[in-house]
Amino acid sequence: MRTEREHLGDIDAELWNELIVSYPAVLALFRVQLARNRWKDAEDLAQDTIVAAAVSLTRAGREHAVDLPRYVLGVARHKLADARRAAYRARRYLVPADDPLEAIADRRAHEIAIEHRLLEVERRRRLANAADQLAPIERDLLRLCYEEGLPHGKACDALGIDPVEGSRIKYRAFRRLSGSVSTPAAPSFAPGGAENG
Repeated sequence: MRTEREHLGDIDAELWNELIVSYPAVLALFRVQLARNRWKDAEDLAQDTIVAAAVSLTRAGREHAVDLPRYVLGVARHKLADARRAAYRARRYLVPADDPLEAIADRRAHEIAIEHRLLEVERRRRLANAADQLAPIERDLLRLCYEEGLPHGKACDALGIDPVEGSRIKYRAFRRLSGSVSTPAAPSFAPGGAENG
């Protein structure tokens, strides 16, 4: 099968002249449709359109295009759609060419940082809700030890409790908090729809 370049030699001068007349209209179409910073692309697309129309008409025969300007604008619309699809794919799937591996790593690190922040916010919310469920003595002992930084013995003295009893209170409070803050396991379901275990 012959390439487009090989077909260019078969195009007669009369067809080229007719197509070249359409070039300004095609270029104007692309300039209107593309952003100002992509006008170089508009010129490339206009040239590609004229060449594609010439090759197509040489292969199929000039009689297939009754209205040549309309035929060329149809080819131009297809070229424009192809260019837009290619630009979308490039934006969506391609990484900037500076350092592709670094860009991918930076993007993934940013996504992970966002996930960690969201998880931390959720963990703090659960911790605050769990702390509200603690007994007042448990909440007070944890506040004195961890928010105010008092040693265990002084915190127990301030609350008027024995340090051994204070250790038990802290242990029970930590158990309640860890049960409330830990992520619950997702339920597993049997094939019939009944929940397992």
